Amino acid sequence: MAKHLLQAEASRIRSSGCNPPAVSVIELDRDLAPKQAKAVMAVLARRTGAETVPRVFINNRCIGGATDMAEYAKIGALNAALRRAGKCPPIDN
Repeated sequence: MAKHLLQAEASRIRSSGCNPPAVSVIELDRDLAPKQAKAVMAVLARRTGAETVPRVFINNRCIGGATDMAEYAKIGALNAALRRAGKCPPIDN
């Protein structure tokens, strides 16, 4: 869910004529060997205090997981964070 929300917001920003930062996704169970995935989980737990995935980072700052992404998208905060990260002007409401 978080991956799709990020991709959708990035697409909306691109359609407005600005380039948001690239959305990179690492799926631990598909992209990494089990030992590597376990090491990444340990780092994420130390860095974020959370032991669940996904963990979403924008500009090297953890902004939460899937539930957080849904809430941020709903209130427009995800779009705003991606626009800032891409040095795009804010949208006037």
